[in-house]
Amino acid sequence: MTKALILVDVQNEYFDGGKLPLPDMDEALTHIEALLTCFRSNRAPIFHIQHFALTADGPFTLGSPGAELHDRVKPQLTMQPPEIVIPKYYTNAFRMTWLAAALQGSGVSEVVVVGAMVQNCIDATVRGADDFGFKVTVASDACAAAPITLKDGRVIEAATVHDLFLEALNNVADVLPTTEVIAVIEQERDHAADHVSWGG
Repeated sequence: MTKALILVDVQNEYFDGGKLPLPDMDEALTHIEALLTCFRSNRAPIFHIQHFALTADGPFTLGSPGAELHDRVKPQLTMQPPEIVIPKYYTNAFRMTWLAAALQGSGVSEVVVVGAMVQNCIDATVRGADDFGFKVTVASDACAAAPITLKDGRVIEAATVHDLFLEALNNVADVLPTTEVIAVIEQERDHAADHVSWGG
């Protein structure tokens, strides 16, 4: 399968008890799990992006509980192919990481991106993937955003931020709900099975 799943920063910091809890992260996690199950059952490549802060006193500090990947998405390192964890230090998961090389080395030409947060790391990573020539799909309900406070004090609610940024990403990616992403994968799998050449 030439399609890979990229989980961006599905870390404790974005959930209740973390330093940056997102309003819709629990709901997004349910959809992320569905995609994980789909990719695992198809033995497709899975990449976990884990953000670490360059400072020692904020969120995502190396070694802190908040920086750990959420228990419900812990990578299965004994899978074939094994799920890969790639650390990052910037919003774009391709910046100064080996993600592009790992995807290319796995024969990946398409990626499905999920995680947090939409207006930062999802946006930057999707655009980075497009820059590297990957076909990109964003599972819209498997991503979460944070509210934005404008300079004049007005607050843009997280749901609006989520929708606006994903609408803008339609220029470089297919933005689809998880059910449709999974349906496409199943169609591609069935199509491939129907066209297996047995030789002889």
